[in-house]
Amino acid sequence: MGAYSPVTRLVFWVEASQESGVGHLFRCMALAQAAEEQGLESVFVLTPEAAAIARAQHEWNFAVKTVNGSESADAVAALLSDYISAVLIVDGYSLPINEVNELSGHAAAMVVMDDGEQRLIANAAVIVNPATQALDENYRLAAPHAIVCSGEDYRLLRRDFQHWRPLPMDQRNGIVINFGGSDPSRMTAPLVAALESAGATMPIRVITGAANPHVEEVRDVCKRVSYPVQHVHDCQDMPAAWGHAKLAISAAGGSQFELGVCQTPALLIAIATNQLAAANHAQSQGWCELLHADVEKIAKRAIALYSDPDGLEKMHGKATGRYTSTGARKVLEKIARALDDRS
Repeated sequence: MGAYSPVTRLVFWVEASQESGVGHLFRCMALAQAAEEQGLESVFVLTPEAAAIARAQHEWNFAVKTVNGSESADAVAALLSDYISAVLIVDGYSLPINEVNELSGHAAAMVVMDDGEQRLIANAAVIVNPATQALDENYRLAAPHAIVCSGEDYRLLRRDFQHWRPLPMDQRNGIVINFGGSDPSRMTAPLVAALESAGATMPIRVITGAANPHVEEVRDVCKRVSYPVQHVHDCQDMPAAWGHAKLAISAAGGSQFELGVCQTPALLIAIATNQLAAANHAQSQGWCELLHADVEKIAKRAIALYSDPDGLEKMHGKATGRYTSTGARKVLEKIARALDDRS
C-alpha cells in the first residue's frame, strides 16, 4: 500500500459464531494475510466465541481484542485512534448500523464486506462483494464515492489456497462433504445417512466446521454407516481436502470459490438466498451443479455423478483457469487508492 505502509493498521470488526458461521472471519483473515505480506499490521475485534475460532486456525497470526458485543464499538474506536491512518474493515450481518456509521468518521477509510444486505455501505470508502456485480448500481447510488470491488476478481481466499496446485482427476479419490463453518441447516448428519441408504460404497470424508454445534451427532452417524468414512472436525488444510476429492458436496458461498481454485467438481447447496447469484454463475460454467437442500436427492445425484468418471473429468476441465486466489491483493490495492483519494 505504498507510502501508507508505515502508518496503516487494518482494524477488523467481524462476526463469527454458530449462528453466523465462519465465512466472514475467514475472508477477513485472507485480507489480513495479504496485508501481512506488505508489512501491515492487522488487529481483530472479536467476541470470545469468534476469538476461539480464530485462534484455533493454524495459520492465525494476528492480534485479537476480545470483547463482549456491547463493548465492541468502543474497542474499535480506541484501536482506530492509535494510528494516523487506520483502516476499518467491517463484516457481519448484525453489526449495528449507527455505531458503524459513527466509527467510519474515526477511520482513514472504511471497507465494508457486503453480501447483498447493503446495511453498512452508506459511509464506505470501499465496498467488497466477490459474489456478484449485480448490485453495482445500488452501491453507486447509496455510496457514490465508494470504490466497488465486485465479482470474481475480488474473491478473498486464504494464503494456503494461493499455493495449491490442482491435481489431475486420476490422482483423486472419494467424496468430501462440508456445509461451512456451522452448518446452519443441520444437513451433514442426514446426508451421511442418506448416502448409505442410496448405496454409497466410495470413501467419503466428512468435514464439520469450527462453529458446528452438531459435531457429536455427525460423529455418531459416521460410526454407524457401512461405507468407508473419515470425520474431520475443524479441518486445518482445506486445499488438500477439496483438492484430493473427485467430488465435493458443499454449501454455496465462499467454499465454492475454494473449490473453483482446486478445480474440484462439486454439488453446491444454496443455504441462503444471497448465495444464489454466484452459485448459478458457477453452475453456468459447467464445473458444478446447484441443488436444493434435499439430502435424498443430493445423495442419489452424488452417487450417480461419482459413477461417471468421464463426466467428472469434463467438469474438472471446465474449472481450469477460471479461478484465481489473488483477490485479497486486489482489494488492498483499492484500499490504497481510497486512501490516496482522501489525502
